[in-house]
Amino acid sequence: MLGVGTGVIIHILAAAIGLNSLLALSPFAFTAICLAGGLYLIWLGIMTLVNRHHPRPAFTFAETSDAKWEIYRQGVLTNLLNPKVALFFLAFLPLFIDPVSNLGPVSFLFLGLIFFCTGAIWCTFVVISASAIADTFRDNPKIQRGFDYFTCILFVGLGVSVMLGLV
Repeated sequence: MLGVGTGVIIHILAAAIGLNSLLALSPFAFTAICLAGGLYLIWLGIMTLVNRHHPRPAFTFAETSDAKWEIYRQGVLTNLLNPKVALFFLAFLPLFIDPVSNLGPVSFLFLGLIFFCTGAIWCTFVVISASAIADTFRDNPKIQRGFDYFTCILFVGLGVSVMLGLV
């Protein structure tokens, strides 16, 4: 959770520093980023159904002191290299920022901080509760299939909404 949070902070700072300038210079770039983000969400939704027959491995966790640092670094790298997080800050978050306002970077930092705080609360909840229910979901094909369909519909719907400018 801490590694992912660190990655989010880096994404927030990058968006606040660079994206505002890009958007101020090129409305076309903003539109292209929104369309790319929408297409990517649609692709993720479709891939959820395409990959649903692949087995999901069981999770194991090593708790040595060296492993904790490695897990933190993996969390940071995973988040930094995750295109979904980058696309969130490039395609979704700008929809809530007034491009005419002179508060662009401050707006990104504020909304990014809200995203970070709510994400930290959610990740804490997931970390605490996931181990108790993970095997139930993983071992029950009916639940897994329903989850896959729900995820597909959600991602495709969000992608279409982003592309139509409804979000």
